[in-house]
Amino acid sequence: MPAVKEYKIKALTFDPKLVAQVMRRRADGESLGTIAKALSVSPGKAAMAELVGTTERVAIDDPAKLARQVVKDRKASASWGLLAARYAVTEGTCRAAYEAATGQPYSALDYRRKAEVAKPAPSPIKRASVKATRALAKQSPAASPAAKASTPAAA
Repeated sequence: MPAVKEYKIKALTFDPKLVAQVMRRRADGESLGTIAKALSVSPGKAAMAELVGTTERVAIDDPAKLARQVVKDRKASASWGLLAARYAVTEGTCRAAYEAATGQPYSALDYRRKAEVAKPAPSPIKRASVKATRALAKQSPAASPAAKASTPAAA
């Protein structure tokens, strides 16, 4: 494995009282929006509090191992918030670890975006000439508007 660049690790500090309140209310069946309004926090902060309360922690001391694990989990469709809660570091630290391990910007791999399949160019619509259209109209009198108006069923 190539060497991982250095990056700063900042521990996740999240209010344990907020986590306890969100977890209790979620157990009662309230939605995150309702909980956020009741506790006067943003829905994102309430969702992060739920992630911190429900996610099993993994302790990794080595920054290189942490970076490789973040890349592995991110490629397996884990969100930055989930990674932050799992490894007890900030989302910014997770992004820095991803960039240090891959050498790519953290926005390069976004599991929510699907690869666009190239669509073939539509073929142009082929239309008959006026002369051909009039010839067809003469052949089938039932298709012409004048013939429909003169039938007894239309009256």
